[in-house]
Amino acid sequence: MQVSNDTNASLLDYINSQGNTGSLGSTKKQQGIGALLQQSCVAANPVLTRISNEAAKSGVYKNAVTHSSAVLNYLEALSENKEGSLFAKAEESENTDEVITKIGSMAISYNKMIDSLKEEGGKTNQAYLKSLYCALSESNESLEKIGLSVKADGSIATDYEALCDADLSDLKAAFGSGSKLTEALQDTIINVKEDSTKSSRLAQIYSTAYSNSGSYSQYHYIENLYDSLA
Repeated sequence: MQVSNDTNASLLDYINSQGNTGSLGSTKKQQGIGALLQQSCVAANPVLTRISNEAAKSGVYKNAVTHSSAVLNYLEALSENKEGSLFAKAEESENTDEVITKIGSMAISYNKMIDSLKEEGGKTNQAYLKSLYCALSESNESLEKIGLSVKADGSIATDYEALCDADLSDLKAAFGSGSKLTEALQDTIINVKEDSTKSSRLAQIYSTAYSNSGSYSQYHYIENLYDSLA
């Protein structure tokens, strides 16, 4: 899904690089999309093939948004520190079932998010994957206490028997309020969600650009659409 001659460049990387060529900060991104769409209005331009390929990948970007949103929701629920929160209820009832379910579900969504980022490709996502891997690796000791570990491919391996038998204090240390791991994951995944949302919207724009590329009048429509979505 390359949009430049750089085999490691994704749609997001390409748009960011194009946006950096402008002379005014507020117009850099506009000039980037403008230059690309002007090229796209020329029949048989090779850029059209790249745009078409990116538009076809819109589902990948949507998946990344869906799974990153789910992970953030699970982490937020686990890290709440107030009356009625997951850990507050677990401490009161001495029942960790709900906490365990949230952590297990988070791990599943996390792995799906990782797969989506790998499928998207690009240097930006490579940096995110590295950041997430480092965050998990640095907390490997606390994760192992509750049956989780980071695999070489960056995904989370779950020993469900160990997770179900984990002490409440260890579960809370790993993902409860004040967890450094939770904070590190949230910081990166928020950016993942924002950039994947951006790529998903741009893929929609590119799809329109490709289908209407023969008409220069459509250029202005697409340019305005970019302003409203990007």
